[in-house]
Amino acid sequence: MVDSERALFQDTITVVHDNQNYEFKIPNNRLLAQWGIVARNLRRRDDPEGDGSEIGLSPMTLEQYNALAAFELLLVKTSADWVYSADASGKRVIDSSRWPYNAPVLEVYSLMNNELIRFLAPGTGDSNPNSQAPVADEQPDGATAVRSE
Repeated sequence: MVDSERALFQDTITVVHDNQNYEFKIPNNRLLAQWGIVARNLRRRDDPEGDGSEIGLSPMTLEQYNALAAFELLLVKTSADWVYSADASGKRVIDSSRWPYNAPVLEVYSLMNNELIRFLAPGTGDSNPNSQAPVADEQPDGATAVRSE
């Protein structure tokens, strides 16, 4: 099977940061819409008197909420322990309100977002070998984005 055919059936992407793997769903149109709703609900959680609107928030704040929503909605699995905590029944859940202040949320989100853009870009299959995306992409901070195969 050539890479372009494999991509037709690929439904996740994996990125690596600090030797930890993060596997995310590739969002379809429904998940893209839900992503915005989850981000809005997180803003409401943190500002109960607000309506979750983006108005008046800085671009960095909006990116942070989009990143938190991506983890909550799109993360399939990770080897990073900081992402999970136990709920009242002891079940492992993703609860961003319990993450350490230095969790690499934006770093991982940036890798995920860049890989998602690269994956969805036209011309990344075998039909145009000059435009194929690399299998692994070394980032300036030593992080690596890797396509799941």
